[in-house]
Amino acid sequence: MKSTLEECLDSIICKINSSNGQKVYEGLKELDKLFYDLCILANPNNTSNTHRRSRSSSPRSSSTEYNSPKHRYSKSSSSISTSTSSNQSYRYLYSPAMSSTSSRSSYSSDNSTPDPEPNINVTSVTRKWKIPTPKDPIFGDFISLQNSFEYNMTTHLLNVLRSSINSSEQNSNLDPVRTSLLLKNLQACLLLHPQSRAIFGKPYNLMLLLDLLNSTIDSDIVIACIPALVSAMVRNVKVIRTFEDLMGPKIICDLLKTKAREDSVRSRQNQKRKLEADKELENIREVQVKVLEFLFFYLIPEAPAATGTTQKTPKEKHGIDGIIRRSTESKMKILNHYLNKEVTDSLVKELMESKPFGDMNICW
Repeated sequence: MKSTLEECLDSIICKINSSNGQKVYEGLKELDKLFYDLCILANPNNTSNTHRRSRSSSPRSSSTEYNSPKHRYSKSSSSISTSTSSNQSYRYLYSPAMSSTSSRSSYSSDNSTPDPEPNINVTSVTRKWKIPTPKDPIFGDFISLQNSFEYNMTTHLLNVLRSSINSSEQNSNLDPVRTSLLLKNLQACLLLHPQSRAIFGKPYNLMLLLDLLNSTIDSDIVIACIPALVSAMVRNVKVIRTFEDLMGPKIICDLLKTKAREDSVRSRQNQKRKLEADKELENIREVQVKVLEFLFFYLIPEAPAATGTTQKTPKEKHGIDGIIRRSTESKMKILNHYLNKEVTDSLVKELMESKPFGDMNICW
């Protein structure tokens, strides 16, 4: 007999694999809502939920609701409500590229495994992300199902993305709302289930994301794609090396330079349509911010410096898995092929001075 969560995921999978675009969107919204419900259960007293409304009045309410076997909704808990802002709803799972590598919340219990992600010291209200385990009272059932082929949502979402790209005459015809929501859900899956990141070690899977990073794609899609790409790469050196093999650094840097050129060109072309131009320029600048955040993440050294010495981390060294670990210096040389050296130097200087990822004494 299937659990409630399995039935919920069955409904979602059926819809997102439909040939009907509206059905696909409904399935993506149901998955989005599932993540939200789990976050609310894990953080019922979160200050971001100050403004509340009844679950039944939520426009994102679906016919399929998830009652965790370990944490079922009771009459008293059925009024758990949603934030009035969909962006606030996912401030923990769907955060910008830099913060999503550490993310925000301690969803797992105190006796869960230590945080394997980089420690990021930001504001006092930011908490360290701990990846939930199968024993987690809220996320555990979902995590366990992700280990199965049938219910691995990363695989299903990639199939939907591949189908959407193949059915479009050009990637520029992709539905920005539906594709952005798919990418946000993908990011959540990868943060909750790091094992799924291995899927992107295969070039044809990672290329699906890289194909979305060009100036012909709607800015909203690009903005959602970059954090998803970070979530696929964090602490997975095989995916990072695949990213490099596919000319990922060039794609990212070209995107930054292309958007910078368009910033000045479009502002002149759209003077008669000021509101539209302002919105477009806002999106372009947000893309630039996302790209810069990605570059900060990419420049993280993948192996710690030798202890007891002042020697810098070696340019490259191999891990026990035989995969190269690059230092910041090694990655700088890669980026210098596509960016002005002064730009790269400035990025590294900011990374070392502000230390958004802590001391970065980490080993991937």
